[in-house]
Amino acid sequence: MQNTGDGVIASINVTNTFASKYNAQVSPQIIGNLQPGQGVDVSVTMTIPSDQGASRTQVGTIVFNDGQSQKSVSVTMQAESMLRIDDINVVYNGVSKDVNNGDTRRVELVGGEKLDLEVKVKNEFTSDIDIQDVTVSGIIYNIDDGDDIDDESSSFDLRYDRSSTRTISFDIPDKLDSDNYDVEVTVTGRDDNGVRHSDTWKFQLEINKKNLDVRIVSASLNPSQVSCGASGSAYARLSNYGNNDQENIILEIKNAQLGLNALSESKLYTDEDYDKTVSFLVPQGIANGIYTVTVSVYQK
Repeated sequence: MQNTGDGVIASINVTNTFASKYNAQVSPQIIGNLQPGQGVDVSVTMTIPSDQGASRTQVGTIVFNDGQSQKSVSVTMQAESMLRIDDINVVYNGVSKDVNNGDTRRVELVGGEKLDLEVKVKNEFTSDIDIQDVTVSGIIYNIDDGDDIDDESSSFDLRYDRSSTRTISFDIPDKLDSDNYDVEVTVTGRDDNGVRHSDTWKFQLEINKKNLDVRIVSASLNPSQVSCGASGSAYARLSNYGNNDQENIILEIKNAQLGLNALSESKLYTDEDYDKTVSFLVPQGIANGIYTVTVSVYQK
């Protein structure tokens, strides 16, 4: 406490509003004359009760009163969490990369693929206290056109001094930018005394799309059933999910029996779609049956 005024402050009483379970002791309880600019340290010792949660909470106030004015200072407490994230592995396309809290890990993905986080969780209690209803949750921020994607494990119990690994999975959007994305993984649970424990890791994924990733995203025939001598049309859509613009992209739609053999060439910018519809005439006398139309894409 410091006297920031111009006059002397005399005989300040120091009290507190802590609940009895904290067994709080404030020292000193009386401060003598305090000269202008003079300060004095006030200390608090207390007991952490067994039901104190591992999140930061206000537990009381210290009150300073000189008989003319009163000032209060809030005191917060955060008990140590005994539930820890011990390790995280980023898994994609058969590749596994270890990541630590605060790291950045580079991954090369194709849109639409799956990315897993294998999270190892440990109960730090060394005896007698288990942690129940443990869950692992994760968020990748702003990856889906500005929206987040998330997943959460089913709940499980963790005995004292034991570890367990749970996997949370993310379906990467088909279209995304090569960029750094913030990831947050949190584990929570409650011990035998009902106290909540939690731990959070934050890191970044540096996601790089493949340079060449042009795909057929849809194809159809209209009508799906057609008579001899009648006309029909075939439709296909391409999309460039890759990191680079692509030139000389060939779209081929063909079926020799139907006399369908269409080729078209295009340039596709990244994240751009290309639509193509071709008409055909079913030959007279062709046998009834099911005919397969093949749609292919390649670069010349």
